[in-house]
Amino acid sequence: VKDSDWLNIRIGQHEIDLPASGHRPLSLSDSYLLYSYHPGVPGGSNLSAFDMGENQRGIEFLGHNATDLTRYSIDVFSAHDSLGSRNALSSPSFYGHFQKYFRFKDGPISEAEMGVWGVQASYPTEFLTSGGAPIPGSGSSLQSSTRYGVEANVWIGPTAAPLHLDLVYGHGVDKRGLLLTADGVMTADRNGTCNSGFFEAIWEPRADMLHWSVFGRYDIVRNQKQPLLAAPS
Repeated sequence: VKDSDWLNIRIGQHEIDLPASGHRPLSLSDSYLLYSYHPGVPGGSNLSAFDMGENQRGIEFLGHNATDLTRYSIDVFSAHDSLGSRNALSSPSFYGHFQKYFRFKDGPISEAEMGVWGVQASYPTEFLTSGGAPIPGSGSSLQSSTRYGVEANVWIGPTAAPLHLDLVYGHGVDKRGLLLTADGVMTADRNGTCNSGFFEAIWEPRADMLHWSVFGRYDIVRNQKQPLLAAPS
């Protein structure tokens, strides 16, 4: 929207406004486990392969205040890897992200940020078939794959070349109807839930005519409730 900080609209294929970009990590080839992990049944499958780090097709509303210290993003899209249902959106999905920044004139911390985020992606679990194969766009009985969490960022030192610390945590729930056992028919005993996140640090030493960084990241995933009651925690 022209001359508006608070309301801007983006339509088409785009990366949703994640706590850290899934396409431009310094690790190049290693994805954030928080974005892509799904609980599952040993030997079975999960009808949701939703990856927060992948581009999505939809519409995004985003905005910020005049100083860019308060930001929000709301995304409505259809999950890109779904076979699709007969709904207006074949796999209706929603993402939201709110951030608040703080800048400091004195002390070792130059800037800090707190944020909350969440996504719900819906996938069909029943299809019309042809020769035993699901017919794309014929799905029904939508079930959700949900992720929501918090983030915190701290920049230590000068704003031009700080030590940047980024901590992101999320809780995930995949509905029971998405989780198939090895025969591909029976569903799991219950919803699959997990806790996951990452901590990364980037340091850019100040040096004339030299541009380099020291980087490290730790990813963690812990299943909270396994889809099968008999499975190890």
